[in-house]
Amino acid sequence: MFARQILMVSRSNVFGNERFKPRQVVRSPEEAAGASKGAFDYVLLCIKALPDVYDLAAVIESVVSPQHTCILINTTHTIGVEPYLEQRFPTNVVLSLVSGAEIIQSGPSDFEHRGATNIWVGPANRNPAIPASIQSDMAEALAMTLSSGQVDCRVSPNIRQQQYERMIGPIAFHPLSVLFETPNHAELLEKVGVRSLVTDTIDELLQLASRQGCTFPLGFREQTMEEMIRPTEAKSTMYQDFSAKRPMEVETYLGSPVKLAQEAGIQVPRIETLYALLHHINIVNQTRPSQGPTSPIGNGPLPPRLSSAAVPRGPTINGSMNGSMNGPMNGPMNGSQGRNGMRSGGSRTPSMTGGPQSHIRRGPPPSMNGYPPRVPNGNAYPPRGPPQQMTRRPSFEGNDLEEFGHLMLYDNVPEGGLTEGSSGVYGDGTQGTTPIPSSSSDLALRERELMLRQKELALKEQEYNMR
Repeated sequence: MFARQILMVSRSNVFGNERFKPRQVVRSPEEAAGASKGAFDYVLLCIKALPDVYDLAAVIESVVSPQHTCILINTTHTIGVEPYLEQRFPTNVVLSLVSGAEIIQSGPSDFEHRGATNIWVGPANRNPAIPASIQSDMAEALAMTLSSGQVDCRVSPNIRQQQYERMIGPIAFHPLSVLFETPNHAELLEKVGVRSLVTDTIDELLQLASRQGCTFPLGFREQTMEEMIRPTEAKSTMYQDFSAKRPMEVETYLGSPVKLAQEAGIQVPRIETLYALLHHINIVNQTRPSQGPTSPIGNGPLPPRLSSAAVPRGPTINGSMNGSMNGPMNGPMNGSQGRNGMRSGGSRTPSMTGGPQSHIRRGPPPSMNGYPPRVPNGNAYPPRGPPQQMTRRPSFEGNDLEEFGHLMLYDNVPEGGLTEGSSGVYGDGTQGTTPIPSSSSDLALRERELMLRQKELALKEQEYNMR
């Protein structure tokens, strides 16, 4: 879609709101050169300065006529890009432009103007092939033309002054915000060592600017830092490029000051360090693969594995059975409430069908993964969301308590230890010299069932907590 087919909208607290359509729009500079009947007097180069990505001079080469066209490059957010054009077009006047206005693009053809309205133009370097009078005349003519359209345009005797005034703050903050991945500049200063690094970087830039004839008032560094930490609606353009994995303006922010410092014989170790780090981040960030969508389950804590969850041990027979039952069995088993507000269970805990359980559970114990054994008609519990991949052990059949056959009771062992031929298993009839009565065997079986019951209740409580 061409810009002439779009209604351009501009909003300004100074100039008001306007709508207009461009008189003529072309797809490329080559098309403009073919459509024009004569040479262009001025060519405004207003693109993102990425000399390490593309050749700035090659972009406008087709519309520049030697010894005639004045090249005007927008250097509001760049430093030191003029040599790329001056070397390619040695017989053309190259002027730099610095704008004090703030333009925000809120849509494809919607722009909002904020801040000041002043614009500065002037040559950044003296071209020995062109007389200084011709350079100043071209700058004065451009300023008069823009002033006739209510644009506050002035000719700067040293355009470097305006360039450093606009760029010292962004150079000191924007690269560090990318390196620390902190777009908020106020939060950036709170990080360890960042404040001193910012102040030292500004001091190096001020020293470099003074070598190029720039002067700054007292307190300029503190004033610049205060302006940079003010809350803003949008992130910096460098951080936006970093987030979108686009090329960042590393050369114009840090590479050019390093070259200018080398030419002036000034040491700028902090700027050189930032340049090396950001240059590496710029390359790695563009080749870094994009992260795919993550599972919502991975964003929260995983539920505890049942195999590693702590299970309370059953009571041991230390003395009489009555003492054991009055201890731990009368604690959480007798109707106390758990963490989720539900009773932790006991011998009178309601069953899953809602009725009270009047006797100790008989039959096969539950499976070890916390779920009841499968029945022909399905699970005993209702479905609980997406199924989880869990290793299930089959229900015990046959010898239900065979897994706990290794348990032994130590209080009935005689003081002299086990007799010869004794297996050490409680209830085998060989402990001591007299066989154990049948009532003791029933008591051991009852004890084992109680232990299984406690384990079942603990697993159910964990299951409720996981819901």
